[in-house]
Amino acid sequence: MDDDRFWHIIDQSGSSAGGSVEDQTGSLTATLAGLTAQEIAAFDEAFVAHRDELYSWDLWGAAYLLMGGCSDDCFTDFRSWVIAQGQDYFEAVKSDPQALADGRLKDAGQVAEAELLSYVAMDVYVEATGREIFMDYGSRPGAEIAAEPTGQEWDEDDEDALRARYPKLNPLPYW
Repeated sequence: MDDDRFWHIIDQSGSSAGGSVEDQTGSLTATLAGLTAQEIAAFDEAFVAHRDELYSWDLWGAAYLLMGGCSDDCFTDFRSWVIAQGQDYFEAVKSDPQALADGRLKDAGQVAEAELLSYVAMDVYVEATGREIFMDYGSRPGAEIAAEPTGQEWDEDDEDALRARYPKLNPLPYW
């Protein structure tokens, strides 16, 4: 799936959701249900590849500060949330994680809900084919993440250094 089509589907699903990840998940599910099995798998591959593009220490540090801590799973959900905001936001955050200071992310609960986005294509694929996507596309590119995030690692015990690194970011309320 080319990038233009991928981002069009993301934008389409988000435009009617009013910022609700739950509503965007429903819209994305409906859109993907209208695609062929091959297109659904291609969307999933593109989603995973874009999520992996955000796998950096720089963004993880920002997420850690915003969320008051950020496990591996939380960071996966965080990156899914960023993708759900569309291509322009994705590129801005990828380029400078302090773009997250714009107020779009209002609370940590939005990130928790974004886990659902990671499973939409896989669930729709099962509905369309009766098979798990990994049964048909087990070795597809983008299915494996890098062993380590890119960039310079930071020390989670040095909160002052994180605050200095991201002066525009403040911890979010949980809900």
